[in-house]
Amino acid sequence: MPRPRLLVVTPSLGVGGAERHMLRILPALASAFGVELATLRSGGTLRADLPAGVPVHDIDSLGWITAARRLRRLVGRLRPELALSFQEAANVPLLLALRTLARPARPATAVSVQGAPSIVLADSRPRTRFRVSTAMRRLYPAADRVIVASAGVTQDLAAVSPGSVDRVRVIYNAGIDAAVTTGAAEPWDHRFLRDNAPLVVACGRLTDQKDYPTLLGALADLRARREARLIILGDGPLRGFLSRLSAELGLTQVVDLAGYAANPYPCMARARVFVLSSRSEGFGNVLAEALALGVPIVSTDCPHGPGEILDRGRYGTLVPPGDPAALAAAIEATLDDPDSPRRAAALGPARAAEFTAERSGAAYVALLEEMLARRPGSDG
Repeated sequence: MPRPRLLVVTPSLGVGGAERHMLRILPALASAFGVELATLRSGGTLRADLPAGVPVHDIDSLGWITAARRLRRLVGRLRPELALSFQEAANVPLLLALRTLARPARPATAVSVQGAPSIVLADSRPRTRFRVSTAMRRLYPAADRVIVASAGVTQDLAAVSPGSVDRVRVIYNAGIDAAVTTGAAEPWDHRFLRDNAPLVVACGRLTDQKDYPTLLGALADLRARREARLIILGDGPLRGFLSRLSAELGLTQVVDLAGYAANPYPCMARARVFVLSSRSEGFGNVLAEALALGVPIVSTDCPHGPGEILDRGRYGTLVPPGDPAALAAAIEATLDDPDSPRRAAALGPARAAEFTAERSGAAYVALLEEMLARRPGSDG
């Protein structure tokens, strides 16, 4: 008996938490359904990580109308029973495409909201903010299910698209997979390892959301009292600005903007403290990874994922966003606590087990099967 067909739509296969989450659960989806993947932007660093045997359809448009038209043709050709999209850039075109199909031809559809909509919208231009918020308010209630990456995002989504709240299902992201621990065992060398100063590590794209200026300010504050080194893994549009800011703060010799690392885990595993300085997170995959590696964590208590992942501070220290002094004090307290490495190693991996690719993938499969059983004309 042929497996139900599932069309998965993603904006790209570039480097990002949402894309990595999607790739981590794709094997589970492919084991249960006949998966076909559509990308709105072709190429991408993570394309090489796709599971073998998953066909890829390049839509080659991030414009909503053009992408919707091409997705509609793709759905008409593939006739999937299910559709699943990730992030607003893919959610909106997919829902636009399906709206024009006759109901018997529409697949049961879930859209995944990875970030807090109000914060994403606040960072947008006024015209973009109006277009996106209007689209979410009008289109999201048409989805069979709206998957959110944390409970906090549910409350945030309610303010933007109140009509979709009764369709929401919380499924935590696939924060870790086997590559985290196996990757951490690989050799890694860096000049900072030859210093006696403790190593602080952060990981994420160099964007406003990650708020690395606050982290650099915290390091400057900390170094007024003690030595420390900082490695930031990731690349992005703010590299030049952050490099100049590091120089202005006198940190050039103690900060390495190390760029994107296909395997960041040997570096993360050697951190004395792992830091997340974000202004907002839908989830925060890197925190789950740091937990799995047993590394002490200091994170901003930003909306919405970190507080849930760290259980309100049980598994790491939470500080207010945008406060360099508070962040510096928390890093210093963690460094000064001789028991913090043992405690993180004892508690972190067990907590990280809540956020595995297997657990998240199984939850997605169960939800999609539930949707399929409710689809008109099904045997369920």
